[in-house]
Amino acid sequence: MIFTNLKILSQLYNIIKSLMFISFYKMQMKFKYALVARNMQPLAEYSMTTNSIRDIALCNIKDYNPNDRYSLSRINDLIYLSLNEPNRIRYLIVCEPSTKRDVGYNLLNCIQKQWILKYGNNVSNREPFSLNKEFGEKVIKKILISYNDEKQVEKLLEAIENLREAQRKQHEAIQK
Repeated sequence: MIFTNLKILSQLYNIIKSLMFISFYKMQMKFKYALVARNMQPLAEYSMTTNSIRDIALCNIKDYNPNDRYSLSRINDLIYLSLNEPNRIRYLIVCEPSTKRDVGYNLLNCIQKQWILKYGNNVSNREPFSLNKEFGEKVIKKILISYNDEKQVEKLLEAIENLREAQRKQHEAIQK
């Protein structure tokens, strides 16, 4: 009897420890959600949280302005960043307010590049959410996990800073 109780307690401890790790990991995540839409119809999405960010994101994609390449809004203490294409493809991410904008825009560009590589402009006949399995759960998920990794983000920020410095030096050389 005591052995059984110890075994059950040990299993409960492992479950609680796992839940604490998951909670801690989710607290550290800067990027919560991403989607790709065309003509206000979501084609692929992935959420890193159990929260329902989807409803707000779906309302957000309806505020499409083709004249704005990027748009930003703050709703319920989260930032909604989007990259808007003239062909009415829209890439949207949801992140924490403390997220560096450069990293957010870089993530949007990364999703866009992967989308174009995989589909080009051949998505006009797709049903809403029809690409969740092949793009949302595979590509978007992988990108969000990568961008939520602190070490990866540090490398990205360093690369962005190096690029800015190179651009500044190039601009100075042109001015001379």
